[in-house]
Amino acid sequence: MDISIRNAVYEDFAAVLDLVKQIQEMHANARPDIYKHTDTPIEITAFKEMLKSEDHLIFVAENAHTGKICAYAILRIVSIFNSPILQERKMLFMNEIAVDKAVRRQGIGKRLFQYIIDIGKELKADSIDLSVANFNIEATTFYTQLGMNIRSTRMEYIVRDDEK
Repeated sequence: MDISIRNAVYEDFAAVLDLVKQIQEMHANARPDIYKHTDTPIEITAFKEMLKSEDHLIFVAENAHTGKICAYAILRIVSIFNSPILQERKMLFMNEIAVDKAVRRQGIGKRLFQYIIDIGKELKADSIDLSVANFNIEATTFYTQLGMNIRSTRMEYIVRDDEK
Protein backbone atom coordinates (compact mmCIF):
# COMPACT_ATOMS: atom_id res chain seq x y z
CA MET A 1 0.00 0.00 0.00
CA ASP A 2 1.28 3.45 -0.89
CA ILE A 3 1.09 5.64 2.22
CA SER A 4 2.03 9.12 3.27
CA ILE A 5 2.89 10.05 6.84
CA ARG A 6 2.17 13.46 8.31
CA ASN A 7 1.48 15.32 11.52
CA ALA A 8 -2.04 14.76 12.75
CA VAL A 9 -4.55 17.60 12.73
CA TYR A 10 -7.74 18.15 14.72
CA GLU A 11 -9.86 16.80 11.86
CA ASP A 12 -8.11 13.41 12.16
CA PHE A 13 -9.68 12.71 15.54
CA ALA A 14 -12.50 10.43 14.35
CA ALA A 15 -10.14 8.25 12.30
CA VAL A 16 -7.58 8.04 15.11
CA LEU A 17 -10.36 7.24 17.58
CA ASP A 18 -11.41 4.27 15.44
CA LEU A 19 -7.85 2.92 15.57
CA VAL A 20 -7.51 3.57 19.30
CA LYS A 21 -10.75 1.61 19.82
CA GLN A 22 -9.19 -1.41 18.10
CA ILE A 23 -6.24 -1.35 20.48
CA GLN A 24 -8.40 -0.69 23.55
CA GLU A 25 -10.68 -3.60 22.64
CA MET A 26 -7.70 -5.95 22.36
CA HIS A 27 -6.43 -4.81 25.78
CA ALA A 28 -9.87 -5.05 27.40
CA ASN A 29 -10.36 -8.57 26.05
CA ALA A 30 -6.94 -9.71 27.25
CA ARG A 31 -6.99 -8.00 30.66
CA PRO A 32 -10.56 -7.05 31.67
CA ASP A 33 -9.28 -6.68 35.24
CA ILE A 34 -7.31 -3.62 34.11
CA TYR A 35 -8.78 -2.26 30.87
CA LYS A 36 -12.37 -1.18 30.22
CA HIS A 37 -14.48 -1.73 27.14
CA THR A 38 -15.30 1.80 26.02
CA ASP A 39 -16.32 3.74 22.95
CA THR A 40 -14.16 6.70 23.97
CA PRO A 41 -10.68 5.45 24.89
CA ILE A 42 -9.39 8.90 23.98
CA GLU A 43 -11.30 12.12 24.52
CA ILE A 44 -11.32 14.83 21.89
CA THR A 45 -10.10 17.35 24.47
CA ALA A 46 -7.05 15.19 25.27
CA PHE A 47 -6.34 14.77 21.55
CA LYS A 48 -6.61 18.53 21.02
CA GLU A 49 -4.30 19.23 23.98
CA MET A 50 -1.67 16.80 22.65
CA LEU A 51 -1.84 18.48 19.23
CA LYS A 52 -1.12 21.85 20.87
CA SER A 53 1.52 20.52 23.26
CA GLU A 54 5.19 21.09 22.53
CA ASP A 55 6.11 17.78 24.16
CA HIS A 56 3.71 15.56 22.19
CA LEU A 57 3.86 14.41 18.60
CA ILE A 58 1.00 12.69 16.76
CA PHE A 59 1.57 11.19 13.34
CA VAL A 60 -0.88 9.55 11.01
CA ALA A 61 -0.25 7.30 8.03
CA GLU A 62 -2.82 7.57 5.31
CA ASN A 63 -3.49 5.70 2.12
CA ALA A 64 -1.94 7.93 -0.54
CA HIS A 65 -4.76 7.16 -2.97
CA THR A 66 -7.84 7.33 -0.75
CA GLY A 67 -6.65 9.57 2.08
CA LYS A 68 -7.98 7.06 4.64
CA ILE A 69 -5.94 7.01 7.84
CA CYS A 70 -4.63 3.50 8.41
CA ALA A 71 -2.17 4.01 11.28
CA TYR A 72 -1.17 6.49 13.95
CA ALA A 73 1.45 7.06 16.62
CA ILE A 74 1.38 9.27 19.70
CA LEU A 75 4.74 10.18 21.22
CA ARG A 76 5.89 12.26 24.13
CA ILE A 77 9.25 14.01 24.20
CA VAL A 78 10.89 13.31 27.56
CA SER A 79 14.05 15.09 28.68
CA ILE A 80 15.91 13.98 31.77
CA PHE A 81 18.36 16.42 33.27
CA ASN A 82 19.64 17.36 36.72
CA SER A 83 18.78 13.92 38.04
CA PRO A 84 20.90 12.60 40.90
CA ILE A 85 20.48 9.01 39.66
CA LEU A 86 19.94 9.16 35.89
CA GLN A 87 22.13 10.27 33.03
CA GLU A 88 20.95 13.28 31.07
CA ARG A 89 19.08 12.09 28.02
CA LYS A 90 16.28 12.86 25.65
CA MET A 91 13.86 10.18 24.54
CA LEU A 92 10.76 9.83 22.47
CA PHE A 93 8.30 7.79 24.50
CA MET A 94 5.82 6.11 22.20
CA ASN A 95 2.55 6.19 24.12
CA GLU A 96 0.68 4.47 21.31
CA ILE A 97 1.22 3.11 17.84
CA ALA A 98 -1.32 1.12 15.86
CA VAL A 99 -2.10 -0.03 12.36
CA ASP A 100 -5.67 -0.73 11.30
CA LYS A 101 -6.20 -4.48 11.63
CA ALA A 102 -7.61 -4.58 8.09
CA VAL A 103 -4.24 -3.54 6.60
CA ARG A 104 -1.67 -5.05 8.95
CA ARG A 105 1.36 -6.95 7.65
CA GLN A 106 1.77 -4.63 4.68
CA GLY A 107 4.78 -2.72 6.00
CA ILE A 108 2.79 0.28 7.25
CA GLY A 109 3.89 -0.05 10.87
CA LYS A 110 7.49 -0.51 9.82
CA ARG A 111 7.38 2.63 7.67
CA LEU A 112 5.71 4.62 10.46
CA PHE A 113 8.36 3.43 12.91
CA GLN A 114 11.15 4.40 10.50
CA TYR A 115 9.54 7.84 10.21
CA ILE A 116 9.62 8.10 14.01
CA ILE A 117 13.30 7.09 14.03
CA ASP A 118 14.02 9.86 11.52
CA ILE A 119 12.15 12.38 13.71
CA GLY A 120 14.11 11.13 16.71
CA LYS A 121 17.36 11.80 14.87
CA GLU A 122 16.18 15.30 13.90
CA LEU A 123 15.31 16.02 17.54
CA LYS A 124 18.65 14.55 18.69
CA ALA A 125 16.88 12.00 20.87
CA ASP A 126 18.95 9.30 22.52
CA SER A 127 16.27 6.63 22.22
CA ILE A 128 12.73 5.69 21.38
CA ASP A 129 11.07 3.93 24.29
CA LEU A 130 7.70 2.26 24.76
CA SER A 131 5.82 -0.10 27.02
CA VAL A 132 4.12 -3.18 25.65
CA ALA A 133 1.73 -5.51 27.43
CA ASN A 134 3.15 -8.98 27.99
CA PHE A 135 0.08 -10.59 26.40
CA ASN A 136 0.67 -8.64 23.17
CA ILE A 137 3.04 -11.13 21.56
CA GLU A 138 2.35 -9.75 18.07
CA ALA A 139 3.52 -6.27 19.10
CA THR A 140 6.53 -7.58 21.03
CA THR A 141 7.62 -9.60 18.00
CA PHE A 142 7.13 -6.58 15.74
CA TYR A 143 9.21 -4.30 17.97
CA THR A 144 11.97 -6.87 18.27
CA GLN A 145 12.08 -7.26 14.49
CA LEU A 146 12.49 -3.49 14.24
CA GLY A 147 15.60 -3.71 16.41
CA MET A 148 14.16 -2.70 19.78
CA ASN A 149 15.54 -4.37 22.89
CA ILE A 150 13.86 -5.25 26.16
CA ARG A 151 15.21 -2.87 28.78
CA SER A 152 13.02 -3.72 31.76
CA THR A 153 10.06 -5.83 32.75
CA ARG A 154 7.12 -4.67 34.83
CA MET A 155 5.66 -7.35 37.08
CA GLU A 156 2.56 -7.66 39.23
CA TYR A 157 1.23 -9.75 42.05
CA ILE A 158 -2.55 -9.58 42.24
CA VAL A 159 -3.71 -9.42 45.84
CA ARG A 160 -7.38 -8.57 45.50
CA ASP A 161 -9.99 -11.21 46.18
CA ASP A 162 -11.73 -12.49 43.02
CA GLU A 163 -14.98 -13.04 44.94
CA LYS A 164 -17.04 -9.91 45.27
